[in-house]
Amino acid sequence: MAKSSRKFFKFSSAIIFSLAIPFLTPLQASAQCDPVTAQIYSSGDDNSVFWVNGTPVPGEQTYCHVGSCVPTPIPVPLSDLDEGQSIVLSVATTNINASQVLSSWDLDITCNGGNHVEITSENPANYSLYYDPNGGCSGADPPPTDSNGNNWYSFIYNPASNPFTETGVPVTAAISYTTLIYDPVNGDAITQVSFNSQAGPVGSCGLLYWREVMVFPTPEPTLGPSNVTVTNSLISGSVTTNGNDLYASYAVTVCNSGMPIESVPVTITDYFSSTMQGNPNTGFCPTPTSGGQGVQYQCNTPYQVIFPIGLPGNGACEAVTVNLINYYYEGDFCDPVTAIAVADWQNASAPVSSNVVTFNIPCAPVPTATPTSSPTATLTFTPTLTGTPTYTPTFTNTPTITYTPTLTFTPTITFTPTVTFTPTPTVPDVNTFYVSKNVYNPASDSPVSIFVQYTKYPGPYDLWIYNSAGEHIKTLESTYLSAPISQAYTWDGKNKYGDTCASGVYIFYLVEPFDQQLKRMILIH
Repeated sequence: MAKSSRKFFKFSSAIIFSLAIPFLTPLQASAQCDPVTAQIYSSGDDNSVFWVNGTPVPGEQTYCHVGSCVPTPIPVPLSDLDEGQSIVLSVATTNINASQVLSSWDLDITCNGGNHVEITSENPANYSLYYDPNGGCSGADPPPTDSNGNNWYSFIYNPASNPFTETGVPVTAAISYTTLIYDPVNGDAITQVSFNSQAGPVGSCGLLYWREVMVFPTPEPTLGPSNVTVTNSLISGSVTTNGNDLYASYAVTVCNSGMPIESVPVTITDYFSSTMQGNPNTGFCPTPTSGGQGVQYQCNTPYQVIFPIGLPGNGACEAVTVNLINYYYEGDFCDPVTAIAVADWQNASAPVSSNVVTFNIPCAPVPTATPTSSPTATLTFTPTLTGTPTYTPTFTNTPTITYTPTLTFTPTITFTPTVTFTPTPTVPDVNTFYVSKNVYNPASDSPVSIFVQYTKYPGPYDLWIYNSAGEHIKTLESTYLSAPISQAYTWDGKNKYGDTCASGVYIFYLVEPFDQQLKRMILIH
């Protein structure tokens, strides 16, 4: 059979390139893998070309900037794998623009039966390096041919003096601009390598020549599809207050038990049913370096954590502490806070939601008004009547004149009426705004109930629904109040066009003649 012919033992130890790599002999044959397909993934600074068993692979892997480019696999012809039990992979990485220089690669071979063989840059002990410091600027100076004229990438390259004197060194510098690739068997990000751990000096024009010689590894199954889970928990003891500020912290963990999510950002969004927002004072919300591959934070409402290059797989987990602050005022917020974390990425079949976490915000103190007494007024009227004596003289014809005064005396009468004023009762102000759910799933829950009772008028009265981006979703009421109102409403999770709304935070915004209120609710699917 044609495939079986690829497994014959074509070479001997006499013609194997004598590097610090074990000699390969027919007894080390790995007939375990009958190749069906093969492809190369690579990322580096800048461009890389490949040879498999001395044959050039058609195509070149160009530079991929993190967040804006995904490396495209390059197909490898099966005829390049016909050496059977061993493989020689050669890689040349040219630094086109003077900067740092580094490489990473994965030759992924699918075997008959479905298992895979991975030949990667993860293990520097498997390959050696020839470094040309000026190759990309003033002309390449590749390794010399051997005495038989075989080039450095040939399967039978056997020079008298070994030019591959350097060992690849994993890059530990913060290389923030080159996209990582992942191993589909173990789920790890594949190590980027260079001639030193700093990838070089900055401004290098270097050209890296890698030669990897090895027996076919044992085929292994690849991981299944990405399987992401998210958990969310309130950190014990983290809910504290300081004046009018309230603080809380959550532990959010995202795990992936399947294939890695490669070269696309994975965003973890923590949605809250109140005005909680990211607390930049804790150091957990740094401003990321442009193009950086580290975790990026967006500290507002909602709170976002971004893994710009994807996530590893095979059970790897990433943990994030979400520190929050709630600026609140007298009389505000006695409602529960509901939080739910959602993971999403390009090509995800659906966002992945965490469990729902709820805690109660303590009520802010409301100043107690000092009552003012209103005594009953009593009016006392005291009229005074004054008596005036009347003198009536009497004249007689007798020589004796008798004077008899007549005195009329009227006593003073005091009259004290009591007048009581009865005040008219005042109707108390009522301002009730109630939303029945903090978390709502339209597929399984009854519609959301909203109740408003308000006694002040006249003035405008509106009840609107918005999403967290400030987009208008639906108007439940818009009118002018000329009397008190007591009204119930429902919402079924659909917008003004009748379409079901996406998962996220939705805001019920109430405008009253003399007040404004809002409530938040999380909609999930």
